[in-house]
Amino acid sequence: MISFDDAQKTVLSKKLETTPTQIPLLESIGNFYSADISADRNYPPFNRAAVDGIAFYWDGISPVKESYQIAGSIFAGEMWQKDIQAFECVWIMTGAPVPKQLNMLVRVEDISAQNNHIYFRKGLTFTRMQNIAKEGEDILKDTVVLTKGMRITPQHVSTLASLGYGFVPSYGFLTATILRTGNEITEPSTDVLAAWQIRDSNSFTIRSLLKDYPVTINMRSAQDTMEALVTQIEAGKHSNILILTGGVSAGAADLVPEALLACGFTCHFHKVEIRPGKPIWFGTHPTGCIAFGLPGNPFSVQIGVKVFVEPFIRACFNNRDKTFIHKILTHERLKKISFDEFIVADENIHGVCVKKHNGSGDISASLSSTGMIRHQAQKEKLEAGDTVDYYPWMINW
Repeated sequence: MISFDDAQKTVLSKKLETTPTQIPLLESIGNFYSADISADRNYPPFNRAAVDGIAFYWDGISPVKESYQIAGSIFAGEMWQKDIQAFECVWIMTGAPVPKQLNMLVRVEDISAQNNHIYFRKGLTFTRMQNIAKEGEDILKDTVVLTKGMRITPQHVSTLASLGYGFVPSYGFLTATILRTGNEITEPSTDVLAAWQIRDSNSFTIRSLLKDYPVTINMRSAQDTMEALVTQIEAGKHSNILILTGGVSAGAADLVPEALLACGFTCHFHKVEIRPGKPIWFGTHPTGCIAFGLPGNPFSVQIGVKVFVEPFIRACFNNRDKTFIHKILTHERLKKISFDEFIVADENIHGVCVKKHNGSGDISASLSSTGMIRHQAQKEKLEAGDTVDYYPWMINW
């Protein structure tokens, strides 16, 4: 048996080297950057008009003249090509380049125009470069804006398009096979069940937890026989990741560890000092396939995915974000075991509180919760106000 921290380190040490590629901008959302994203020029690339109005030059010392003669107009997408004489001004529209010799922009609401001259509203105050976005004030050329390993989100699209990334440096998809095991497992659509049968929930739970990752998932199932397990493992080992549910404990029908070894996998650990989820199996195959054998109880599956599978996938894409965040526990809690313990919890404005449930086999354990917390092995008691690791069910990127 291995400690939780050592198990996580072992899993992350086996991360796969994913292949960098270029993906069309809108198709890249949800993937991860395979390279830093840098600015190709200053942004804005010129002194940009922030409002519609009148632009002119002011030395910042002499009083501003009461009126200026209008020399012309500048629209977005145009560059001013003429000289501007003293006490001349130009109409300028939002987004247009402000001529370099001009350093003032007064809003159209603060002026009036008559006989090709403009006049300022009384009581108006002036500040040099007012209403002008300076060249490079948003982003300087060659500045790294988004870093390798970050997840590509819809919030990035505008910036990526502005920086010229019609194709985004990212990664090819990983492939995963979910292999559910057990004679008792049937499809969720089964209407009539024998007393000993249960509908498959685990494979759907795994798929839902991994749906936001660039992973293509295949589904397989096997009965509790060596022949059936070996056949399905042999087929599944051609994926990057093989996730099995059930059959990893110590019962007579728990044949998954033996079947994995028979198919050429090397076991790196079997059983972790956590509760629920202790019987987790982890191994690798010479083909490069990574295998996670998760216990069959629903809450144990959720734990295995959140604390082992998700961090592994993120590491494969060079993403360093944690799958947990720190939260304040709102009440005390005693732990009776020496292992790390994971408990369903509910987040609120004050922090998180533990929710009551009926163990790892409780199919409703997560219904009224927003995530789970970790009660670390070395702490027998958590006090109200302690900081805990909180794993939300919904990923917050």
